[in-house]
Amino acid sequence: MTQEELFEQLLQYLCMLTENRLVESYGEELGKDLSNTFQIKFRELLAANEELTPDALGKRHAVNPLFVIALNDTLGDERGDFHVLREHVLEIYKVMLEPILVKQTEHLEVADDVWSAFVESTRRGNKANYENDYFQLQEIESSGDTFRFDINRCIYFEIFQKNEHPELGPILCDYDYLIAGAVDKWIRFDRSKTIANGDSRCDFGFFLK
Repeated sequence: MTQEELFEQLLQYLCMLTENRLVESYGEELGKDLSNTFQIKFRELLAANEELTPDALGKRHAVNPLFVIALNDTLGDERGDFHVLREHVLEIYKVMLEPILVKQTEHLEVADDVWSAFVESTRRGNKANYENDYFQLQEIESSGDTFRFDINRCIYFEIFQKNEHPELGPILCDYDYLIAGAVDKWIRFDRSKTIANGDSRCDFGFFLK
C-alpha cells in the first residue's frame, strides 16, 4: 500500500469514528448531517494547509489539529463549548487508540523489566514520530525510575495558530493523558509546561511507581 493510500485510509477511519460519535450524541438524522458537514470542512482544511507539512510524516501529523478545527467549526457555538468539543475529540481518539493501548499494556504485563520495556517502546515511538523538525524532541533524563524529554516545537499548535484557533491547542495536549492512562498501573506521567499554554516547550516526565 502506498503512502497516499495509507493516508486516505487514516482519513476514512477518522471520519467513520467521528460520524459514529455524532450519531451517538445527536441522533441519526442530525448526526449524519453534521458528519457530512464535518467531512467537507476537514477535506477543505487539509487542502488549504498542505504547504505547512509537505512530507508524509507532516501530513499525518497535520490531521490531528485540522480534525479538531473541522469538528469545532461543524458543531458551532449552539451545540457546545470548548468542554463539549474536548469530550467529543477525546472519545473519538480513545476508540482509535484502543488497539494500540491494549497492545502496549499487554506488552508491559509480560515484561521482565516493566520500566526498561516502557522506556524502550517510548523511545521507538519518539523516534518514529517526534524526533524531527516538526517537534524537535530533546531527551533530558533517563535513569532507573525517571524518563524525561522536551518538545521544543509543536506543529499542532502552529497549525491551530495559522487557522486562527490557538485556543483549541490544549485539547491535543490532553491526548497525551489518554496514552499515559494505559500504563498508569506502573508509570506516573507529569507535565507542567506546554507550548499551547504559552510556554517555550512541552515537558514530559515519566516516573516508575
